[in-house]
Amino acid sequence: MRGTLLCTAFLALVAAVSGFAQAPAESVQKQVLSPEGVAINLPFSPGIVAGDLVFVAGQGTRDSKSGQHPAPWEDQARQSMENVRVVLKTGGMDLANVVSCHAYGVPRPAASARDGSQR
Repeated sequence: MRGTLLCTAFLALVAAVSGFAQAPAESVQKQVLSPEGVAINLPFSPGIVAGDLVFVAGQGTRDSKSGQHPAPWEDQARQSMENVRVVLKTGGMDLANVVSCHAYGVPRPAASARDGSQR
């Protein structure tokens, strides 16, 4: 089913190749990830490094260079994954390290389907 990704959210849990040693929670070092050029105007950070793990928050479809959201849903999905990749890179990881990723899409409204505005 084709749909428009009105609000795409990706959640990625990334583990380093070396694995994660079980350590008490208070001894795990945490670092907030703030990629260059990414506006932080939400009540959460784009990513967190905790020990050997990188946690990536929901990433939308906005292109940080142009500030625009792509129109076709396929381009929105690509942009969201690019946004995830940028956060991962800031944490020293890449898409090859992703353990789990969830994508959420919203079906396009019937009115948009009739007038062709969301193709």
